[in-house]
Parts: sequence; C-alpha cells; structure tokens
Amino acid sequence: QPKSVHDTTLQQQILTNALKIVSPDDSGLVSYSTCSVNPFINEFVVNQVTSQLNATSFTPDIDVDERIFYYPVGEFKGHQIPSTAGVRLYPHTADDGFFVSLLQTHR
Repeated sequence: QPKSVHDTTLQQQILTNALKIVSPDDSGLVSYSTCSVNPFINEFVVNQVTSQLNATSFTPDIDVDERIFYYPVGEFKGHQIPSTAGVRLYPHTADDGFFVSLLQTHR
C-alpha cells in the first residue's frame, strides 16, 4: 500500500528487478514506460534506480511528432527533479500522457 501519491517504492522495486534480470553482456535493455507525466513516477524513479545499480538511461529512438520532445522538469511541487534521458508525450500533443526511458546496467 503506497504511503502517498509520491511513494514510488513499488515502481523502483519492479525496475530494479527487471534490470537485475537482463544481461549487460547481451546489451540487455529495459524499457521503463508509464502512462503519466508525473516526474515523481518518471524521472525520480529512473534516477534512483540508475544511481543504485550503476545503470544508464537513454532516450528511445521512436518516431514522434517534431513538436514532442523531452523537457527537463527541474523543479516540481517544491522538489528538485534531476534530468533523465527519456521522452515525455503530453496529453495535448498525443492521445494521453506518457513517459518512456531505456535503461542498461553496467555490472
């Protein structure tokens, strides 16, 4: 049960487990994708997991409208949010809000 709307423990556990399963020897990548534009669920989770696991995030090479590109969030609701490689699709430019980032471990 989440403690608050900003409790990302479950998302971090799922992403951590996925990255531990893929083999860096096989160029294993994990796609972290949400149907949210909330930086706590997106950038915060990616940054926490990449720093804990010695992993890197990449912007996926997807064909999107030229008006849709990644904006670093900076500050959100009084919290500093570090930049993360990824693509954010906003509801006014796509059917819904989404975030996608690719991650790879370096074990």
